[in-house]
Amino acid sequence: MAEYSPTTWVEDSAPGISATQLNRMEAGIAAALEFTEKWQELTIPAAGSWQEIDLTSYGVGDANLVWLFLVNEASGMRYMGAREVGSALARVRDCFPYHGTMVLPVKASGANGTIEVWVQSTTDCQVFLMGYMGL
Repeated sequence: MAEYSPTTWVEDSAPGISATQLNRMEAGIAAALEFTEKWQELTIPAAGSWQEIDLTSYGVGDANLVWLFLVNEASGMRYMGAREVGSALARVRDCFPYHGTMVLPVKASGANGTIEVWVQSTTDCQVFLMGYMGL
């Protein structure tokens, strides 16, 4: 069985790509996957319809993957959800009462790192930005 170093593996398996280029690609992927923690409560302007929320003030850029933490503070079920701007998906679910939670990943889009959020009540439903990572 042949012995492979990173250089010979790349040269044999991916002709035209040097080990240096492969290392640069790996570094770029690692940087893109770096998670930025935030934990910021978001203000949702209205209930019962999709609301666009601009996240640029928290450092979120276009095409970042945003992690949201949704909390139901009510004594009954509440519908909550989040999605990419312009999506046709009905990403709304019942959230259990008394501090029921959901965690949702959402791709920010548009020129300003925007997402859409839907809550049944702006009083009982809380939405937190947990953090984001590049895509």
